[in-house]
Amino acid sequence: MQSAVVAIALGIREITVPLTGAVVGERYIAFARSYKLNNGASVPGRPPGYTILDCACNTAGQVTVSLNAPLLAIGASYAITTDIVKVNIS
Repeated sequence: MQSAVVAIALGIREITVPLTGAVVGERYIAFARSYKLNNGASVPGRPPGYTILDCACNTAGQVTVSLNAPLLAIGASYAITTDIVKVNIS
C-alpha cells in the first residue's frame, strides 16, 4: 500500500516486498488480484490507470514489483493485492 503525504507524480514506481523462497535471477510475474483505492472496498482486478510492468528478485527472499501509476494526490492511497508466479523455463 502507498499513501501520499505529499502529491506523488504519475509514472513508474517500484515496491519491494518480502517473498519467501525468491531467488536472485529467477523469473517472476505479478498479477493483480484485487485493489483498494483511498481505503475503500476491495474490488477484483487491476485498478483503472494502473499497470503492473515487471517483477524481479534482486535480493534473496524479496521481489520488486514495478508499476505505472497515475498521480496520487495528498491523502490518497492505493493497495494492490497481487499473485506472484515463478516462471519455470526448461
